[in-house]
Amino acid sequence: MREVQLSFDYAALDADTRAYVQERAERIHNLARMSASSIVQIGQYLGQVKERIGHGNFLGWIGQEFNWSERSAQRFMRVHEQFKSAKLADLEIDLSALYLIAAPSMPEPVRASVMRRAENGEPVTRLGTRALVARFAETGEMPEEDVTLDELIKERIALRTPAPPPPSKPSPAEEASRRALDKMRAQAKLNGERNFKIFSVVHAIEALNGTEFTARELASEILKMDTPDKDWRGQSEGARRMLAAICQELKK
Repeated sequence: MREVQLSFDYAALDADTRAYVQERAERIHNLARMSASSIVQIGQYLGQVKERIGHGNFLGWIGQEFNWSERSAQRFMRVHEQFKSAKLADLEIDLSALYLIAAPSMPEPVRASVMRRAENGEPVTRLGTRALVARFAETGEMPEEDVTLDELIKERIALRTPAPPPPSKPSPAEEASRRALDKMRAQAKLNGERNFKIFSVVHAIEALNGTEFTARELASEILKMDTPDKDWRGQSEGARRMLAAICQELKK
């Protein structure tokens, strides 16, 4: 056993009580790794010491021996009272959830539901427990236990997330600007399609002739399309019809 520093006035206690309390202090120090079962046992030891030395001496002891407040000690002791019969080694309960479950403000239906969930193998977290408390506070009822704590957490997050505002109605000026922009885009698309057709005809005529044309030469070749002395292949007739159709479009 390590030597306990006598910052607490152990000399004021009788020999048997001093040995007993120092032994309990040693065990509490060793259990301070804070596993769930350790918290329960710390609460048990604290309760035993408080009963043995009285409330006044107990407050001085926990303050000087562990630098704990009365509230901290009460939290340990409440956890012990709540979980002393539970096999915590078999339950998946977060340490922070232990204190919340054991708190006096915890509604009994929520406490009972949390314990059933843990005994059925569901992991219990502080956040999940708080979500269960919130649901009970809002509805006065407990959700079915096939609704998991994780699902309740997601439900609470969704409720806190504000819905996006509805789209605002554009002003007359904005609407007119949008229509003008749509018209410009449509005209640009139409112009692009016309230019593509024109260049397709030009490339077709150049391919038939085997050389590139200037604008003047191209116009001359187009005029020859209807003359009988030029041996054009089948593409020439298609090119002539396409170009004639484009010319008609451009006159509109």
